[in-house]
Amino acid sequence: MARGELLPDGVRDYLAEDAERHRYLERELSTVFKRWGYAEVITPCFEFYEHLQAGVGRRVLENAYKFCDNRGRILALRPEMTTPIARVTATSLAGGQGPWRLFYLANVFQVQKEGSGHLHEFYQAGGEILGVPSIGADAEIIALAVACLDQLGISQYKVGIGQVAFLRSILADAQLSQEEGEAIMHCLQERNLVRLERTLRATGLSGEEQNFLWEVLTKHGNGSFEAVLSNLLNQVGEKAQEELLQVEKLFRALAAYGVEDKIYLDLGIVRNLDYYTGVIFEIYGPGLGHPVGGGGRYDRLLANFGRPLPATGFALGFPELLDLCVSQGTLPPATATDYLVIPEPDNYTAALIKARELRREGYRVEIELRPVALDQSLEYAAQRGIREVILLTGDEIEIIPVKKND
Repeated sequence: MARGELLPDGVRDYLAEDAERHRYLERELSTVFKRWGYAEVITPCFEFYEHLQAGVGRRVLENAYKFCDNRGRILALRPEMTTPIARVTATSLAGGQGPWRLFYLANVFQVQKEGSGHLHEFYQAGGEILGVPSIGADAEIIALAVACLDQLGISQYKVGIGQVAFLRSILADAQLSQEEGEAIMHCLQERNLVRLERTLRATGLSGEEQNFLWEVLTKHGNGSFEAVLSNLLNQVGEKAQEELLQVEKLFRALAAYGVEDKIYLDLGIVRNLDYYTGVIFEIYGPGLGHPVGGGGRYDRLLANFGRPLPATGFALGFPELLDLCVSQGTLPPATATDYLVIPEPDNYTAALIKARELRREGYRVEIELRPVALDQSLEYAAQRGIREVILLTGDEIEIIPVKKND
């Protein structure tokens, strides 16, 4: 271990104000989920590797933290939360009557690219609806994600909505090989348009076919949804048309939720998890180089745990949420201690009684435990942001306002 290296790469301590901000997000987001009728679930930080393998796909598991237990079984720290939620629903909730509305507040673990600046352990909040195949469930999940950002006071963000089944349909209609289709999807996932253009040229498609795919996959948010839909319906096959009509229903439902000003069509969205089967979406905030969060429909995942059920959900990243809260000035001020009570020497009884009374009234109170001069106590209070010092001498109580340090 290098000298002075106390923590592994990609993890951090949350101290004082950072920890308070973290708990603030948990409280506010938990309030939204419960208001919408979602019940919280808590799952283990690590699971059997084979169970996670059934859900998240090869690319994500390549970056999972893996280890063996004392019986030689391969385990992994959870790299995301949807697969554990699917396992819980298919097993522990197997006797219940759906649908299930579940939420979580959890840490997840993924090895990130060196130099990316991303943490290897990070926190997420997310919601899932399991047991409902309708567009209404997709609309609720997207509207709930919007409600979470609104609850935090975040106003500058957009939600891009795509359809992974539509993507696969138009790639199949173009008679691309599986390898060519996967290469295109990978380019979209990485938002690498230079490589996408090169990959399309290498397919052997005609110039017209290449131009069509390029326009569909890269031109998002241009014009009204109705105009884009009308144009595309005349250019794609029957299966792709069906998927687009489902997106039309989704947009109408989201308009009823009153979130139409936050959403736009982006048919080039590809998320880095293999289980998505239909509507997918990502949330983008200004100044961030990656999404705040996202999600979508995953109708085949629960079958891997022996219980086929339709499902849809989303997750939001705490680091990104905090960045947006800071940049948009929505975080509440840090909570400081209200009083520092300084007792008479050799008599802490009066100080303890006074502190107890103030705490019962809801104030934050510290007691000076050191035998130090008053000016040292005042300096400590100033450093800590304490509002007032209460000095107890005999039967006298003196309240001293604390001058803030510049």
